[in-house]
Amino acid sequence: MKTVFLLFNVLLGVQILVGQQDVIFLSGNGYSYSISTQTQKNEWGSKDTLVKMYRLENGVKKYLLTHYLYRYASDCNNTFTDIGTIEYFKDRIIFKTQYLQKGSDPIPEAQQQIYNIDDRGRLLLVSDKLYMKGKWVNTDDIMKIAPY
Repeated sequence: MKTVFLLFNVLLGVQILVGQQDVIFLSGNGYSYSISTQTQKNEWGSKDTLVKMYRLENGVKKYLLTHYLYRYASDCNNTFTDIGTIEYFKDRIIFKTQYLQKGSDPIPEAQQQIYNIDDRGRLLLVSDKLYMKGKWVNTDDIMKIAPY
């Protein structure tokens, strides 16, 4: 299994390796966030790596979302491996996932989700796109090109 790196471009481009338990960063509008990595065993006996993101409010973590950095799955015809990264730029967080597959069922090649941090410290999804058939498609438009 490849070593997977969690990449944060925190203002000056700090790189953080998976395995550190809490990474705390400050957004451009003054809110603090914590990202924790964890490894969990999945139903196929391999280990998935995920990050959980929290906003810190008076020293208490408020859960916001989970993103997989490494995820393995399979069905009767295919095996799937998802490899994810996170990039942070001031008040914007970009989650990218590359989808790898051994098998015949059609799946997207990649996904990119972009969140903005609003004035109240909330994450707002502003873009969610899949890379399919050689082009980026909004997930809202996916049915227009189905079946993939």
